[in-house]
Amino acid sequence: MDTEYKHVMQPVRVGRHLLKNRIIAAPVTLHSASNGEIYPTEAAMNFFVQRAKAGAGLVVCAGVKLLPVGDDGEHASWDIYRHNAMNRLAELAERIHFYGAAASMELIGIFEDGYTASASGTLMDGMTRGREIPVSEMMRYKEGYAHAAQMLMELGYDGILLHFGHSIPVAQFLSPLTNSRTDQYGGSFENRVRYLVEILTAIRERVGDKLIIEVRMSASEFKAGGIDIEEGLKIAEVFKQYADIVKKTTYLQGF
Repeated sequence: MDTEYKHVMQPVRVGRHLLKNRIIAAPVTLHSASNGEIYPTEAAMNFFVQRAKAGAGLVVCAGVKLLPVGDDGEHASWDIYRHNAMNRLAELAERIHFYGAAASMELIGIFEDGYTASASGTLMDGMTRGREIPVSEMMRYKEGYAHAAQMLMELGYDGILLHFGHSIPVAQFLSPLTNSRTDQYGGSFENRVRYLVEILTAIRERVGDKLIIEVRMSASEFKAGGIDIEEGLKIAEVFKQYADIVKKTTYLQGF
């Protein structure tokens, strides 16, 4: 192996978890492996298990519902609130562990009822304007994140990935382009990161150091007035106080 990457196959401790190497298999939404099932099908389980079998140290699966919301007809969105689905989710973690890998699960967190961070935001299609989510609903979703993390921990998972990027509704709190709120969750940088910090805090209070918390975020939106690299790094600095892994990607807002 090239000496530049000599540490890739070496063990690394993340929080209280020891990973056998530094290879993380990123989450993939298995559109073709789901027909609306509320649990991972055999095809879906095999997909993620093969990543563990190939030698990854951490396998991130995708994904589960935060709250009992409706199937969008497109994504694999497994339900951690029903026992027959929970059984399959626990089995998936066990099968990943069999090959010596740690198991993690992505939490996407798309709001119900057309809610976005503010009226400046758009729904998942990147075009349709949303409506500002009220604080009461924000608190309900925050509890949903914490509860989902606890449930996954009890099902045998070693970590979670919080999707705070790509301008999905929860990530829209971070950007001046999509957050025009006038309350304590909009305006200044500190206000725009406040809600996501509250989510991270609620999760950490619920699971302690028993779960690896990974955050996916957009380092730049490549759009005037949006998140640029400088601000993206500033956001990452905040997140790393609460998360074990911060993964920065880039995203063209509105595409």
